[in-house]
Amino acid sequence: MSRDESASGPFALVFYVLLLAWVVALTYWATGWDSWRDQLFPLLVTLPTALLVVVQLVRLRRSDSFGLRSRGGRDERGDGSEADREGVERADDESTVDGERLVVVFGWVAAFPVAIYYVGFALSIPAFLFGFVGYLLDDWRRAAVISVVTTAVVALFVSVLSVQLWEGVFAPLA
Repeated sequence: MSRDESASGPFALVFYVLLLAWVVALTYWATGWDSWRDQLFPLLVTLPTALLVVVQLVRLRRSDSFGLRSRGGRDERGDGSEADREGVERADDESTVDGERLVVVFGWVAAFPVAIYYVGFALSIPAFLFGFVGYLLDDWRRAAVISVVTTAVVALFVSVLSVQLWEGVFAPLA
């Protein structure tokens, strides 16, 4: 299955809508924090993420990959032929694959805050990015580059603003 095929269907719509709701909630939560320094990092992450999710939802809508402009179960010839029924069966198979992939992605997303809590940001960010991007793209070299670059940006951000990131509950044991 190609990357374009995996990012379509009703499960993609559900995923992006839930992700947008989550990011909006996190943005709202971060705006209530006391100082601008506390708000800066979450807002630098959530606002671009929200924008990218909206862009992806627009792309999905334009491509009609979740079938909002359906032709009533008929193929382009409009005769409800055997080819049309095979297309419906193929779409069901793709929806199952999208559903399985969606569960895996939600598992990764749920595991990330747990990893941050136990081992801290410094270890969780590169490990999560390497594993998640490597899984999604099936390109481990690109995943390594993305992990290293993102970790360097976070390290620069922390050093310039003199912000201390959460070190995790296991940090005192090290």
